[in-house]
Amino acid sequence: MKESSRPHLSRCSVALGLVCLLSACGGGFHKKWSDREVFSILRSKSSHVPNSGNDLLSILPPKAVDLEKMIRNTKLEEFLGDRAVIEKDAKVLTLPDALGLGVGHNRTYLGQKESVYLTALDLTLARHQFAPIASGIGSGAYVGNNVEGAINQFTTEHTITSNGTVGFSKLTSIGTRIAADLSTDFVRFFTGGVRNLGDSKLAVTLAQPLLRGAGSLSVTEPLTQAERDVLYAIRDFTQYRKTFAIDIASAYYQALQSRDAARNAYVAYSTIKDTLVAQKALVEATRPGKTQSALGLLQQAELNYHRRWI
Repeated sequence: MKESSRPHLSRCSVALGLVCLLSACGGGFHKKWSDREVFSILRSKSSHVPNSGNDLLSILPPKAVDLEKMIRNTKLEEFLGDRAVIEKDAKVLTLPDALGLGVGHNRTYLGQKESVYLTALDLTLARHQFAPIASGIGSGAYVGNNVEGAINQFTTEHTITSNGTVGFSKLTSIGTRIAADLSTDFVRFFTGGVRNLGDSKLAVTLAQPLLRGAGSLSVTEPLTQAERDVLYAIRDFTQYRKTFAIDIASAYYQALQSRDAARNAYVAYSTIKDTLVAQKALVEATRPGKTQSALGLLQQAELNYHRRWI
């Protein structure tokens, strides 16, 4: 018999393990798993840091600010002069509102929270190194060929080939790594009769460092340091949050203080202006020559208060 050069069906090879992994474990699965592990770590570690609170248990994007819930300003302040119209119908920001906006929308603050999250995420990787790690991969292929026998007589030959590997690995606290791999190959032919060929292999590996990297202290040091880094990150963020709240409150009260200073300057300017008008009337009505010096001092004071106000 002579085999034709053109295959009857195209050959296809599918990585079965990869398909199963992509279908069952998408990006959403990994995100949920990471959040669950990280927030569990942060919840546990936060109990060891005083005043850490529950603010670390979420890194969701901030919600849009609802301006309708804020108080609207309906009063025009005289001391603002021509700029008083700017504040008409403006939203009044209270100190709790300022703190809430800072915590929810300040880029630096959100960056600090994300840094804590990433530190806890590194800890999950360090813990994963000592967890049982399973792996698996498989592939399959189907081939169909036309085999030419007698004249104008063809026989179709079908071949199915599959292979798979399942593995297991575990790192102990003393540095011993235990690994086991099971692989199997399977071939099936369809040419009138059925023939099967199969082959399986099992391999077990045990590795123990003797010099470099030997001993439990050397092996578990990265995990111990990762555990400490999470505590340090939570502690630093707790301290930063206190400083951040103080800075927001200080800036808020400084704005109020500047506003009161402008109001006081306007009141002083209005008072000295009224006094100057009264003094001018007194000078014109009584003794002009003897009160010119006092009038000049009042005019100079009016200019100084006006400069302070504007």
